Amino acid sequence: MSTKNNQVIEANIRISLTNPRTVLSVTEGIYELLGFKVDDFLAGHVTLESQIHAHDQDIADELFLAEINQSKSTTFNIRLRQANGRIRCVKGSYTKILDTTFNTVILDLLLQDAKSLWQHQVNQTMMANFKAMMDNTDDYIYFKDRNHVFTGASQALTEIADSVKHWTEFLGVTDYDVFLEEYADIYYSLEKQVFAGVNVAHDIQETRLQDGSNGWVNNRKFPIKNDNGEIVGLFGIARDITQSKLAELALQVSEESLRESQVIAKLGSYTLNFTNDSWQCSHLLDQIFGLDETYERSLASWFGLIHPDDRAMVENYLQSEALGSHHLFDKEYRIIRHADQTERWVHGLGKMDFDSQGRIVNVRGTIQDITDSRKEQLIEKSAILGNKIVGILILRNRHIIWANAAFENMLGFEAGELTGKPTRQFYINEEDYQAVGKTYANIEKEGIGHTQHQYIRKDGNLIWVDMGAVYLNKETNESLWTYIDITERKQAEDKLNVSDLALKAISQGVLISNAEGEILSANDAFTLITGFSQHEILGRKCDFVQGALTDLNTIKKMRHAQDNQIEFTGEILNYRKDGSTFWNELTVTPVRNEQNKLTHFIGITRDITERKSVETELRISATAFESQEGMFVTDAHHNILRVNQAFTIITGYSAEEAVGKSPRILKSGRHDAAFYEDMWKQLNKNGVWEGEVWNVRKNGEVYPENLMITAVMDLRGIVTNYVATLTDVTLRKAAEEEIRSLAFYDPLTGLPNRRLLLDRLNHALINSARSGKDGALLFLDLDHFKTLNDSLGHDVGDMLLRQVADRLTACVREGDTIARLGGDEYVIMLEDLSEQALDAGAQVEAVGEKILSALNQPYELLSHRCHSTPSIGITLFKDQLSSVEELLKQADIAMYQAKSDGRNTMRFFDKQMQDAINSRVSLEHELRKALDLQQFQLHYQIQVDISGRALGAEALIRWIHPIRGMVSPFHFIPVAEETGLILPIGKWVLETACAQLNAWQKDDLTRDLTLSINVSAKQFRQDQFVSQVKNTVAQYAINPNLLKIELTESMLLDNVDGTISTMNALKEIGIRFSLDDFGTGYSSLQYLKRLPLYQLKIDQSFVRDIAIDNSDQAIVRTIIAMAHTLNLNVIAEGVETEEQQGRLLNNGCTYYQGYLFGKPVPIAQFEASLIVTA
Repeated sequence: MSTKNNQVIEANIRISLTNPRTVLSVTEGIYELLGFKVDDFLAGHVTLESQIHAHDQDIADELFLAEINQSKSTTFNIRLRQANGRIRCVKGSYTKILDTTFNTVILDLLLQDAKSLWQHQVNQTMMANFKAMMDNTDDYIYFKDRNHVFTGASQALTEIADSVKHWTEFLGVTDYDVFLEEYADIYYSLEKQVFAGVNVAHDIQETRLQDGSNGWVNNRKFPIKNDNGEIVGLFGIARDITQSKLAELALQVSEESLRESQVIAKLGSYTLNFTNDSWQCSHLLDQIFGLDETYERSLASWFGLIHPDDRAMVENYLQSEALGSHHLFDKEYRIIRHADQTERWVHGLGKMDFDSQGRIVNVRGTIQDITDSRKEQLIEKSAILGNKIVGILILRNRHIIWANAAFENMLGFEAGELTGKPTRQFYINEEDYQAVGKTYANIEKEGIGHTQHQYIRKDGNLIWVDMGAVYLNKETNESLWTYIDITERKQAEDKLNVSDLALKAISQGVLISNAEGEILSANDAFTLITGFSQHEILGRKCDFVQGALTDLNTIKKMRHAQDNQIEFTGEILNYRKDGSTFWNELTVTPVRNEQNKLTHFIGITRDITERKSVETELRISATAFESQEGMFVTDAHHNILRVNQAFTIITGYSAEEAVGKSPRILKSGRHDAAFYEDMWKQLNKNGVWEGEVWNVRKNGEVYPENLMITAVMDLRGIVTNYVATLTDVTLRKAAEEEIRSLAFYDPLTGLPNRRLLLDRLNHALINSARSGKDGALLFLDLDHFKTLNDSLGHDVGDMLLRQVADRLTACVREGDTIARLGGDEYVIMLEDLSEQALDAGAQVEAVGEKILSALNQPYELLSHRCHSTPSIGITLFKDQLSSVEELLKQADIAMYQAKSDGRNTMRFFDKQMQDAINSRVSLEHELRKALDLQQFQLHYQIQVDISGRALGAEALIRWIHPIRGMVSPFHFIPVAEETGLILPIGKWVLETACAQLNAWQKDDLTRDLTLSINVSAKQFRQDQFVSQVKNTVAQYAINPNLLKIELTESMLLDNVDGTISTMNALKEIGIRFSLDDFGTGYSSLQYLKRLPLYQLKIDQSFVRDIAIDNSDQAIVRTIIAMAHTLNLNVIAEGVETEEQQGRLLNNGCTYYQGYLFGKPVPIAQFEASLIVTA
């Protein structure tokens, strides 16, 4: 963090050292120093201790020791971690005092940024000499002050600092600003040694060079002392020793280090010299090899010590590594000790050196005897594998080097008898032996091999074995084989193969499974039934043909029989391969051997799907005949043979009364002979007839019936029977009539509803086009119906709506349509008016006057005598130039115009009115987007006192439209009120005003200014309005006393108690209220004195003519007097002249707002005017 104006970045912290430690105070500079806020320390979210570098804990221990030691230095250097995670070098000083009141030690710390303490001293001559030196040296040279801050550096130093291009960029920064923290920590630690009094601090460090590679530097640091011998800084020189370091690493370890490594790791070391055909080794390696000083030291003798079976492998490996230029030798192999000819396992490591032609010059390395560990591993594996039932062999070149007890028992051999023997002895012939040999190819390719073969036991008997194999060591051709005796399973399979021939001839499906339920055999009949092939069946569980629809209870019974090894017989729904289902009659029988042990299950299955389908059809037929529909069956001669219960219920005839009779007993006489002739003609032609008939019940009641007759034919196509299905539709008919009435008529008044009106209007438009005569729509709405409905109740309201319908019916012709659209809206459609528009208009106007007269008459509603008036909108139509919906819209617009003109009147629709509506709709659409597009602004109009001093401002919203320009609130606020958009707009105004107050609080010129905002009635009456204001005030951290909310008188009249409650809730947090446009409403002292108001605002309509109008003067005096009486502040708006101000002042008004002092302007212009007048 850089300094500002060369000022020192510093902070003071006072800490009580009593346990627990407590931060008593922190200065604001802590944020610039460490990036933490004061509250972070005071609240305990951050502690100074937690930010101290881990390697500076010795300083921390001294600082936070709750003891006062005057002999200790009170200045120190320390590293602190900032909020962004980076390290900052800090110079500190402290004092500790004893607070006797609380008997605690207080630590008073001053922390100063080391970089900001450094001052760039410019001496031209010195700088020129310094620059020449710094630019012309390859060494990394640097100077630092006592606070670890660079005061000079060579250009070469930039090579190891990624972010620095020129040496001057080091000036005034610390290592933590230019190097990785891990490197900076090392450099800082060395410098602490210098400042502690060491004459030279030295270290060789690995570092990252500018090209991104790793390198090494030899770093030395020396103290710089003043004339008094005090250390005031340091001088450092670092030299790149990367090449020499790499060379040192390439030489590996000296003989001394080799001897030390041998002692530590118990390793023998060696050197093979291919140039002079010799080798040397350590005394420990001589012991491993069993050698003395007389043993020949040639390369041939070296390789002669390697086990003959491993020698070629070692030589080949050594050669392959040389060709690959890997330079390293790493291998386990065996040796033959020279002294006792015993076999030992060793692990050889070596590094190879090559000449310019790529030939091996020498190999240096170590050899470790690992014989004991190899034996331990083998013993551990033997212990594990020996406990298995599975036979296991470890082979080398198909010779046994180890066999577990399970394999020896399986083949009948004694323990250890097979070691070293070839596996050829187990095979019946050479062909089998070679066949198993091919398994090695599978191991090579797949990683594992598997086969089955017969083996010869020691006693000559044959057994079947399942064999698996993996490589242990490809180079020594060692492999591990597992063996499982499967002789019994093979014998059982052979027996089953014999049985298969017999099973193929059986037509029923047969499955044979083992005791675990795995299928061993399936005959051809089963594959034919299920669609699965033999390959898809064998090895699977028997439940693979079950599915989602298979009965769970049946499955449970099958499993119970299987678990208890008893026979199961039953029917079950199974699935074929193609997903279709089939019914299966199944018998499962357990099979036991001579020892009564369960060996198999045999399942016999028969496909009974067709039988089940017939049974299902029979059940369905029986159920269907006894359905809720009436049914009867006749013979070919129309004699009734059978009837169901529903027939008896519908007709009243019992089965005994109907059987043997003709269906003519049901004829009602409502259908003529032609009806029945047509019915029989269609029945004989199509085999079926369906229609609606009127029949008669036994009791003589005629009823409607839906009848379907079907002819039943034999195989020759001759009719044998007729089946009739009949449904009583009496209730349906009644319901249809009821539905038709509900669909087209208003249930309250019996008048046509909107649907029927639209249908008739469509016909009227067509008729008008044909006849050339005009028609008209009258849209009628009752004035103040809601008030009557809410005050007298909905029953009285409904009674009024019915009486209005009756009066309207009496006002029009029989062919005209009166419809109720809902609520208190009616539409009257008049047809066949004059062909001349003026005459037609006169006719409609006459009807309208008649309606107005009729509906203005008093209504007797229960015990109430009421008056109600209508507003009527009228539009004429001719031809089909306008759609039905357009006509209704036009009439609706005209009706609203009638309401706007005072109600209880009628108005005709005109085009200008439509254009105004369209414009308003367009405005509403664009208004909905204005917030998202940030098209709103607040303009500020100044409010002043008698001396012209600014007290505050009123915030007035402006809409800056990209096309319309500035749209007046007079145009868009009413639209926002009606659409509900006033709520988000009002919230935006509140938040923007609070944000402005927050900004003002930071400036001495504006910190005491108040700001007034206007709140709509809809916004004020929101349930969450109080919380919305409180949250916004808290969010922007403003002084609530500076926020004024302006309310209008009309808002206060509705729900006075609720209004007072809301105002009081906000007043509690300091919000003030101003009563806007005072004097234009219906204010009364009765409620005015109850309101928690701060201010009355005199409306500009009284101020405008105050100089010439006595009435306005009287009203203004009254308002001011009233305000003073109620101890309210008073302000006048609309003050444009000094004369108006003088009149107001003479009457006691000393606060003003108006063009005389300033127009509403954007914030920048407003604040500029404050500076001018300040």
